[in-house]
Amino acid sequence: MSGAKKKIGVFGGTFDPVHKGHSEVVAAVKKEIRPYKIYVVPARNPWMKKDKKIASFKHRVEMLKVVFGKTENVEIMADEKEEEISYTKKTLAKIEKKHPGSALYLVLGEDVLTRISEWKDIKEVLKKVTAVCVKRGEQADGDMIRQLKEIYRESKVVVLDKVKSNASSTGYKKNNNTSFISKDVLKYIYKNNVYKNG
Repeated sequence: MSGAKKKIGVFGGTFDPVHKGHSEVVAAVKKEIRPYKIYVVPARNPWMKKDKKIASFKHRVEMLKVVFGKTENVEIMADEKEEEISYTKKTLAKIEKKHPGSALYLVLGEDVLTRISEWKDIKEVLKKVTAVCVKRGEQADGDMIRQLKEIYRESKVVVLDKVKSNASSTGYKKNNNTSFISKDVLKYIYKNNVYKNG
């Protein structure tokens, strides 16, 4: 009767805007982890960026729908309340209610790892999940694993192969580098003047 636990991927971020690197991460997680479902979770009020100007939550969700709206086994989870600060622990609790007894796989970009020790209740988060680390630069697998195990010694960690794209949301907003952004997302950005104020 007891089978393998259902795997659920959790990929959170600001997605300001969503770019090709995000799409590559989702594709890599689907290929390597083979989850039942991946939740893409845009942070309404990301605590790490509370002093930075970001596009409205509505626009960021709509851009995610453009990219992932028809992607099999991918669901955009955008149910945070307006004033709610975005914390991973809260998100995981919501997903656990939807999928009791499942195995949670938390997707972490290499850039996120540099500040992960600052996350709220990070030790509790690492107890609940298998961390899926996505390489973008040249950081060694062992270094990424060590970072997490220094926080929680029993951390379960999977390191995915380096994603090919060096795409970044900042690259678009600061340098107007549109090569990172899909044509449909660009169309949405221009039509709705998402970044009209710089």
